[in-house]
Amino acid sequence: VIILVAPGGTGKSTSCRRLPAYWHPLCDDEVLVVFDQENGYRAHPFPTWSEYILESSAKSWDVQYSVPICAIFFLEQAESDEVIPLGEGQAVVSINKSANQVSQKFWQQLDNETKMPLSIQQFNNSCEIAKTIPSFTLRASLHGRFWEEMEKALVNILSDTNFTKTLNIGSKYETIK
Repeated sequence: VIILVAPGGTGKSTSCRRLPAYWHPLCDDEVLVVFDQENGYRAHPFPTWSEYILESSAKSWDVQYSVPICAIFFLEQAESDEVIPLGEGQAVVSINKSANQVSQKFWQQLDNETKMPLSIQQFNNSCEIAKTIPSFTLRASLHGRFWEEMEKALVNILSDTNFTKTLNIGSKYETIK
């Protein structure tokens, strides 16, 4: 599984709609990343909240379902398609920035004394994730085939036997945006 990360309005949903049929988006907007001692980092995709809040969906959601994460792509709009590997420091900053965007809505009611240890732990988690999961900038154009650039990066990742030995990866790509 890959995680597609970007602020709202950048094009995550548009990008996922453009993916070929063998890609399979699992959720939108938010995902919980959890470290599993046996299996490494796993993603728990969250439901499309608007279906539940605004539309009162009758669908159920398996909150125990998780998938291994093999890459994180930080989406940017661009004129041409390109995938750029991020160094560990750049990855930490990008991961932590994304985590801040999500966590801020939960932290609004907390005092600074309570927020500080949470913020430190979030940063430490970002550091550990950046050490373990390859991260990339994905520059995607509106009409190009950006997924082909992603696939090239994924082939390189998956050819690393040290990385793939704990992953159970099938023949299709799954995307969390």
